[in-house]
Amino acid sequence: MPDIADAIIEMDRRFGSGVVDIVGHSLCARGVVLALYEVANRNPDIRLDEIVLLAPDMDFAIFQRIPPRIAPIVENITVYVTTGDRPLALSAQLHGYAQLAISLLSRM
Repeated sequence: MPDIADAIIEMDRRFGSGVVDIVGHSLCARGVVLALYEVANRNPDIRLDEIVLLAPDMDFAIFQRIPPRIAPIVENITVYVTTGDRPLALSAQLHGYAQLAISLLSRM
């Protein structure tokens, strides 16, 4: 995830603090979240605007530990999920962990 983290830091440098939005879909959402974790560790003064995760294909237990670390550098984190997402259900069966999207739906 260092390359994604480098790209995020460079976008913030080029476009200004607080104006960069980041979107990750499915498995890419995992990469985005892990890259943001690295960005927060390397550059804690960076400020990003909106982080959007669309049908994130990632382990809920891992995700639970990350928001407290990235919250200081982002304005908002939005997660979009839907019931009946068959690819995520299949991924949960294959990987054997609780999916972030499925776990969030079960709490609604």
